[in-house]
Amino acid sequence: MWTLCFPIALFMTLLFSFPLNALILLNDVMNKEMRKQTGIADLTYQQRLMIEKWLNDTFILKDVKEKKTDQQEIYLSQNIDGGQLLELSDGSRWEVSPHDLHRTATWLIPFPLKIIFNDDPQDAVLYPHVIINQNTGIGVKVRMINSAVKIYPKEP
Repeated sequence: MWTLCFPIALFMTLLFSFPLNALILLNDVMNKEMRKQTGIADLTYQQRLMIEKWLNDTFILKDVKEKKTDQQEIYLSQNIDGGQLLELSDGSRWEVSPHDLHRTATWLIPFPLKIIFNDDPQDAVLYPHVIINQNTGIGVKVRMINSAVKIYPKEP
């Protein structure tokens, strides 16, 4: 009985020691493939809780809603290698799915973009986002290859 109570008590302690709107949970911020690649999937429940506690003590989770409101200001700044790579005005670079190269090959800069999550379960593993040309409404499946977003440690 005590072996079941300890993880529940630890989880409840950790859960209520953070502000709920800023809670970093590994299952929420990492997909299953990323958890396997990083070894997080192999950790015990208690080990995962302790990593989540450390993350929440050390870092601030960026609000996803805040990112979406900034998206109206994102533009295509470079179309590289015939549409294989897209560089955005925020400095991030995105690899385009080979199935969508015929679309991005003709994209001329600059124009406003919108980035959303790919809701196709088969494609989302390799290309988890869709970049939409806001002038035409045409979207292409992409994956980020380098991010302009930085994670900042909490101030002491």
